[in-house]
Amino acid sequence: LKSLIKLTDVQSEIDKDLRKTALKILRKIIEMENKELTTPSAEWDTDDWIKYEFQIKERQEMMCDLDMVKLVCNVISNETSISIKEECFLAGIALLLGGNTKSQMSFYEFIQQDPENLFVQKVKENINMCYDLIKKSETKRNILMQKHYSINNKIEEMTELIGNPEHQEIKKLE
Repeated sequence: LKSLIKLTDVQSEIDKDLRKTALKILRKIIEMENKELTTPSAEWDTDDWIKYEFQIKERQEMMCDLDMVKLVCNVISNETSISIKEECFLAGIALLLGGNTKSQMSFYEFIQQDPENLFVQKVKENINMCYDLIKKSETKRNILMQKHYSINNKIEEMTELIGNPEHQEIKKLE
């Protein structure tokens, strides 16, 4: 596992798809302790994993001891591929699931030793990028909904006109 972690780091020469797959495997080492779900831990409710809390915590701490937190922080700080960063965020969530103290302290120590605060800046950039994507998506959705309401209102107006005896000439067009 230590070799896999080293091969997955940003300085690695392996193909980006392999790095993404390696991050997923490292994440799954923690998540597979939950025998009931195969979805990423980011999608779990507390009820989904709480009965496996002890086993998950053991795996989280094992992965911390293997420097997986350092890997996650390095990749988020320096990676350009969005899909690799996304997989890395999922790995970070798996490490922090349930408020794991050892994982939290490992992240804290990395942040303390990051003199340029690059990790926190990159996390902030990613949050802002996601916010902008959501905002753009919602703006498009709102425009479409306005058009939908406008069309519905026109249909209702036409329906009222058709049913009104004063507008028999419209009735004839049916």
